[in-house]
Amino acid sequence: MLLSRLHHDRPVAGQYGSVQRTSRRNRSLKDDEDVLSMLEAEGIDRERVMSVDRQKVDEALEVTTLTESDVYEIDESEYVRKARLMTTSRSHASRA
Repeated sequence: MLLSRLHHDRPVAGQYGSVQRTSRRNRSLKDDEDVLSMLEAEGIDRERVMSVDRQKVDEALEVTTLTESDVYEIDESEYVRKARLMTTSRSHASRA
């Protein structure tokens, strides 16, 4: 697998460009009731985040001792992405 051959921050160049290993982090809120219960325990009113809106939850996290992983399911994955495309400057002679 290509991913196992690449190291972070070390692009690998080839004939047509280069690729590098990178990671992506996705997060989704845990169960609504669990999130609301934890926030309430930290003094955040249920109504303040009733819709369990990410922005509201993030704002609440800034003023509590809760961590991001307390209220979000976090999934990190690694993948290979194109780092740079090599271009060639060949001039083609026109055929008469």
